[in-house]
Amino acid sequence: MEKNKKPDEFYDTLRKMGLKVEKEINKKIKDLLNNRRIINQASMESNNIAQAFKWLQDSMETISALGNFPTKRDIANVAKMQVQLEGKIDHIEDMLSNLENDHRPKGIHSIQAESAEKDRKARKRARLRAVLRSMNQGVGS
Repeated sequence: MEKNKKPDEFYDTLRKMGLKVEKEINKKIKDLLNNRRIINQASMESNNIAQAFKWLQDSMETISALGNFPTKRDIANVAKMQVQLEGKIDHIEDMLSNLENDHRPKGIHSIQAESAEKDRKARKRARLRAVLRSMNQGVGS
């Protein structure tokens, strides 16, 4: 019984000391983060870094235009246009499908049309997933 009590006291004391040190560290961090001078300095530095990134991005755009190779922004724009184009194509396909359904007798053709519509929508989702995946890979690299 005596042996079990000592490790429990040790861990209890260790836990209390850990909580005390954690409180002190958290207080120190809060004090540092609430320091107005540090906040102003970080704000100025972040503005400088943002301007440097903007300049670098614009420079890369200029260089890419001279070298005639696409940038990430160009690829993202093409991907957006592709998604818009697919939406327009799907809209046209829907209009054609509606026209066909209006002039087709009901029955087996109706079932086939519904199946074809489901297949078309599944292909559309797969194409969009592929485009989004390629966009994410292009932007991530």
